Amino acid sequence: MPKQKAEPDPWAKTWDARLKALSRVLGKAQDKVFHAFIPFDLGGFADVLTFSNFVRGRTYVTADCTGPGVGQLKSRLGNYELMICTRKPMPDAADMISKLAPFTREARLQPGDTMEFPKRLANLKGFMFTHPKDKPLHFEFLGKRYGLLLCLGLTKDELALAKGNGSEQLLPLLKAHAVFPYSIFDRKSVLA
Repeated sequence: MPKQKAEPDPWAKTWDARLKALSRVLGKAQDKVFHAFIPFDLGGFADVLTFSNFVRGRTYVTADCTGPGVGQLKSRLGNYELMICTRKPMPDAADMISKLAPFTREARLQPGDTMEFPKRLANLKGFMFTHPKDKPLHFEFLGKRYGLLLCLGLTKDELALAKGNGSEQLLPLLKAHAVFPYSIFDRKSVLA
């Protein structure tokens, strides 16, 4: 009896295609993957990839929010992965976006939106969601186009400014003070 060729695992096919697509726009991924204890497609958190060539430091990117049947609510970016940039290795940042990923099935996170943390994390009180560059950054795999949404950590007064006056007023200040695109947990406010 002739050997039948094994059908590729759909999860592995999607994972490999997503990894390759993300590597094209962010540089080669590091071998370390932060795996969620309960997989995203079973109601758990997202796996997170690490990139060290997108910016100086580390870029952590979820790796479960795009692809067939993930259940994410589309934003203006369509379906997207969350990302966070840090100046040094910071597994806690990877953990934050991993745990935030399931929320994208319940809410449409848009560039310019903000989110307040229930409690302060070091000096940060919330996130502003934005593009990781001056314009949207996209990647494609399996015939579909996806986006990247940067989670940018804000202090309490920066969050208040973004909520009151809009993120478009705060973003130039974060860029002028060389904070953007980094979430720096122990930094002082750019408004101080």
